[in-house]
Amino acid sequence: MKKISSKYFVVFAIILFAKLIFAQTDTTAPEVYFISPGENAFWSCDSGVIVLKVVDESPIDWVSSHLDMFVNGSAPVVLEESLATPMDSFVYFPLPFSLSDGDSVRLSYLPIYDLWGNHRDVNFFFYVDLTPPEIDLLAPPEGVLPNTILNFSALCHDEMSGISAESSQVSVSVAGTDDWTRTINFSGFYSGDTLSVPINAFGELSGGDTVEICLSAADNAVGCGANRSDTCFHYFLPYTPPEIELIYPISGAIVSSYCADSIIFTVSDTDSLTNLWISFGDETLYIGDPRIYRSGDTFIVSTSSIFDSSGYYSITIFAEDIYNISSQYNFGLWADLHPPFVVSVTPASSTLITDTIIDVTCQIVDYLSGINPDSLHLTIDGIPHEFDFDTTTGFLTFSDTLHGVTDTATINWTICITGRDRPDFCYNYFDTCFN
Repeated sequence: MKKISSKYFVVFAIILFAKLIFAQTDTTAPEVYFISPGENAFWSCDSGVIVLKVVDESPIDWVSSHLDMFVNGSAPVVLEESLATPMDSFVYFPLPFSLSDGDSVRLSYLPIYDLWGNHRDVNFFFYVDLTPPEIDLLAPPEGVLPNTILNFSALCHDEMSGISAESSQVSVSVAGTDDWTRTINFSGFYSGDTLSVPINAFGELSGGDTVEICLSAADNAVGCGANRSDTCFHYFLPYTPPEIELIYPISGAIVSSYCADSIIFTVSDTDSLTNLWISFGDETLYIGDPRIYRSGDTFIVSTSSIFDSSGYYSITIFAEDIYNISSQYNFGLWADLHPPFVVSVTPASSTLITDTIIDVTCQIVDYLSGINPDSLHLTIDGIPHEFDFDTTTGFLTFSDTLHGVTDTATINWTICITGRDRPDFCYNYFDTCFN
């Protein structure tokens, strides 16, 4: 037998190995996947590399298969591939020239073959988007914010790929009462090309604040990153605190029971009030309470049920406007709800009189506002009588001479004293008689 040379043995082994590999006939056409930029994608690159993934049971016939590129329906341009591996491979196609904004690109295998001749036609489309979104302010106009209960709205539009709400942001920076910055994305606030965000959703704004609202709008383009537009709008809030003026009564005044029925004050503000309350220690009345009556800038507070005992009352009036600017006015009042009264009458009833001249004294007491000496009037059995009154001690004295009275006679006098105290507003009247 003739010995087979090693050279032919190697060739025979290669052929045998190839038959073993492809002994099973492949009847499936190649599968092609568009990796980058992707099917119907918007590409933000004017140049770069197209990436496909080709999957097949057999090797691809790259000699018979070629990828054509049509730009805006123009004549095809054959793209040259750069293979990573010969089977189940990523295929890279460097673009031979730059693309322009708005280009429509079709990629076609007509067809793509494997070594067994299985083939299929493949068409992919993508679009070139190099233009950033447009941003136009709708409301409010830049400048003075009319109040903080407003919607900030802007038109954010991208002609080709549209706006990506998840990638777009609103950033608010505030300097003033409190310095702070908040950032939120468009999600939940963007619809139909319009961004609409409640201003108070960012945080609390106050009068005197300056506000910068910045929009960063991104589109849905891929490849070289989204196209993005950034713009800012500027506002400020006036600082005009409410002005509170007490009309009645004056601070620190003493009011009698007849005048302790109300407090009157005004609140003037160039902006609208949003909150007002008045506190009397443990009790606070708010706007809407029937005891608070408003007429324009004037407020009348009924206090009949509040001043229920004599003493000192600490009072606070609080007002807040639409810019969250507040003013507070603190004052106090004395409520004098009781009339004066008489004590320490001398001589007392049934006293033995040993002289024809009798001196009578009594003390008139008022603990809060004191006695008005000009208001005092004394009668004995209905006849006016002169008297002396010490404003420091409150003692009233008078004298009378007894005529034609025997040693055993009983004298019966009805002595009446009338007058009033002296608070700052109104008075308490007293009328006291004793025998």
